[in-house]
Amino acid sequence: MSLEARRTLHRLGRDRHRDGRLEQFVGRELCEVALLEWRPAERDLAAGTVAVEFVFAAGRLRIANGLDENRIEVGAAPSDHVRHGLVR
Repeated sequence: MSLEARRTLHRLGRDRHRDGRLEQFVGRELCEVALLEWRPAERDLAAGTVAVEFVFAAGRLRIANGLDENRIEVGAAPSDHVRHGLVR
């Protein structure tokens, strides 16, 4: 297989795993990082789990625990989170 063909296959594989929700953050300066602790008003199995929030001028991105696997969330976090900002 030629080098060009290998490069094309590599690019296609990489593009297949790309998440369009993240495009707005590519190349942007990171403004802040925080830990978001889930503290719901009602009893909840996930209470106490922590998400990592990345704040950019273009918006907010969180990596949250979905109990069975991590998930990506974009936008403002639900109000049931307690925010713990991290110092630079």
